[in-house]
Amino acid sequence: MDFYASQILYFSRKGAKLTPKALSEKTGIDKSYISRIENELVQPTVETFLKLLQAMGLSFDIGKTA
Repeated sequence: MDFYASQILYFSRKGAKLTPKALSEKTGIDKSYISRIENELVQPTVETFLKLLQAMGLSFDIGKTA
């Protein structure tokens, strides 16, 4: 999950044209923590990950598969 969370966060942040500082200001999550997630040094909780996605206008859905 570390790799996927870091990649999703990094590319989503870039796509939203946000710096780590700007994302930090939107979420209240320390910019160094955001950087550590993107560099695969820590794995965010689901709550933190969803908060970051939401701040970028994204959502996460776990759908039912056949």
